Amino acid sequence: MLGLLLCGHVAAQSQAQAEVLAGEILTLSEARASVKVGGVNRAVSVPPGLARQLGLAQDYFFVGKTAVESGNARYLLLVLQTPSTTHRGVGHCGAGTEDILRVLAFERAALRLVQRGQLVLQSCLDSLSLSDDTGASLRERMESIAKPDCLRLQWLGHPKYGEEPVALHVYRGKLVQGCGVGNPAR
Repeated sequence: MLGLLLCGHVAAQSQAQAEVLAGEILTLSEARASVKVGGVNRAVSVPPGLARQLGLAQDYFFVGKTAVESGNARYLLLVLQTPSTTHRGVGHCGAGTEDILRVLAFERAALRLVQRGQLVLQSCLDSLSLSDDTGASLRERMESIAKPDCLRLQWLGHPKYGEEPVALHVYRGKLVQGCGVGNPAR
C-alpha cells in the first residue's frame, strides 16, 4: 500500500508546506516554522525536541497538503526520516532510516506547534516496513493523499496491526484505528 523500507541516504528537503486554515500556509524549514496570514509571515514556535529531530532528518514532509480538523483543533501529519544510527552503519541496516509519522497540533492563537502523538511507519533497526506494490517512494505516496483525515496503511508484519490493512485517523491528537467522526471505534 505505501512506500518501501528505505535503507539509504536521501537528501533533506529544504521545507514542507501545508494549509492550516483557508488561505493560511504553514511552512516548516529546518527547525523553524512560519504561517502566512494575509500576505504576512508570522513565526510559529516549534517544540525543542521536534527542532532537534528536524535538524537530524534526511527528509521531512507533510501527509497531504492540508491540516486535519478534529473537534476544534487542527493537526498536521508530519513524516520525519531520520538516520537509524548516529554512525551511519557502513552499508548495513544501520545505514537506513527510521520513518516516524508525528501528529502536530497547530495552536493558532499561540502560534505554536505541539507534538501530540507519533507512529513508527518504517524502521531499518526494527525490520518494519510498509507494504507497497506501486514502486512510489514514501514521500510520493504520503504527499499525494488528498485528505489526510483517514490514512489507510498496510505493513509487512506490524507488531500491533499485523499484515492486514488498517485505517487510522486523528482523535484528540492521537492516531486511532478506524475512520469515523470523533469515534475511535468506527
